[in-house]
Amino acid sequence: MKLIPWKFFRTWECISCGVCCKKYIVGLSKEEALRLIKKYGKHTVILKGKRYFIRKINGTCIFQVGNLCSIQREKPLACRLWPFFISKKPLKDRDRLLAEFEYKNQVFYVYVDPFCRGLNRGKTPITKAIIEAIRIKYGEQNYQLYTTSRILTTNLSNRGIYYVSL
Repeated sequence: MKLIPWKFFRTWECISCGVCCKKYIVGLSKEEALRLIKKYGKHTVILKGKRYFIRKINGTCIFQVGNLCSIQREKPLACRLWPFFISKKPLKDRDRLLAEFEYKNQVFYVYVDPFCRGLNRGKTPITKAIIEAIRIKYGEQNYQLYTTSRILTTNLSNRGIYYVSL
């Protein structure tokens, strides 16, 4: 996966193409794997060596229905963050300034996977999506508004938030 600093992009929005669910094999933490197995069955997760992955059938994530994720609220962290990659250190020193993103007086280095078709599409400023991705990665937020498809009607009643995408 080739990652590019975020400053090359203005907007990001999931366009619900589903291509990421076909292209990538999603790694899981042990906790995520056990949670998915408990809820959906052992056929949903593969163990390779000491690493867990979401099973794919015919090249597609087992949880993909059409172009959408059928487990929106339970998606693994890797899926909730994609196409963003967030680090406390730059991947390359030469792109340090282009990847730098300050949030709550901390510096993060943010990269995006240019494979994503939603880059520079839609109305969501990329900075809004990045802030949400940082908050999700570091456990400040567990729901998604900007870092996922808005095609599904989502009820986040525990937060008093409801939205329906166009």
